[in-house]
Amino acid sequence: MDDLQKQICNALVNIFEGGRPTGNYAAVGGLRNDKGHLSYGRSQVSLMSGNLYLVIRSYCAAPGNQYGKDLESYLERMRTKDITLDEEVQLRTILREAGDDPVMRQVQDDYFDRNFYLPAMAHAKATNLSQALSCAIVYDAAIQGGWQVCSSVVNKTLGPVSDTVPEEKWIAAYLDERKTYLLSCAPTTTYRPAAFKTLLDAGNWTLALPFTFRGVTLTNETFAAAAALTTVAEPIPNPEMDALPVLVPKIPYLRGDGVGQLQQLLNASGLKNSADGVYGPFTQALVRSFQSHHGIQADAVVGPQTWAALKSPAS
Repeated sequence: MDDLQKQICNALVNIFEGGRPTGNYAAVGGLRNDKGHLSYGRSQVSLMSGNLYLVIRSYCAAPGNQYGKDLESYLERMRTKDITLDEEVQLRTILREAGDDPVMRQVQDDYFDRNFYLPAMAHAKATNLSQALSCAIVYDAAIQGGWQVCSSVVNKTLGPVSDTVPEEKWIAAYLDERKTYLLSCAPTTTYRPAAFKTLLDAGNWTLALPFTFRGVTLTNETFAAAAALTTVAEPIPNPEMDALPVLVPKIPYLRGDGVGQLQQLLNASGLKNSADGVYGPFTQALVRSFQSHHGIQADAVVGPQTWAALKSPAS
């Protein structure tokens, strides 16, 4: 994936989430009947997932933020997932205004890179997927959930990507399985695999521009205009989290210091293990249990979101 393909990948998910390729960084959502409660930003990080707290905490710590002081007073209530925040009109107003701050845009971009895009690319690599369209499909599942379930079914019924199971055939089967999965749990969102199928049918595996996606035409000019919206040139550093590896279930099992650190943190959280430095089935099961308990997609991929929860005093 080159930089433009990565931008296109993000744009496709942004179209799903908010109808526009650049994303709506100021969008505030969440109603009483929404299980995620208050949600915010480009891909609607929610209160109950813990992602809203992590994004706003990062923003408040970022140099040059315009609304950090206004939002700091809400951080503890976000951390404890206080659903009365749904009714805080002043908070909603501040969040909308903060969405125009280039620092907030950069924080959201960095957060989705660390917590969703990079783990999704690790999933794609572990599955032997290399085409840009395939990576976009994996990333969409990382945002919406369900990658592990659907990919496991395809691997069992068709087999993993290999010389005998080409990537294109595997992805076609995956999109069919994803539609079946969404019909069972989120039937109003089956348009997502259907939209990707239009690109597959067109043979646009490289995401070559221009093309139309759910009624939105993407061109080179689309991404030039998006770049002009942001004045923060470099990602905002987060040395503690950036130094941590993304751990993915795979064979042969991962080994090393990162796995050892993970196992120590699991032990500290009450999930006892031998800390043998091997990311095998038992440690993966403990990670899934931890992720499920903390409202994180239980896929045993240890990315920044899982690391942050493990390192949190509330864990």
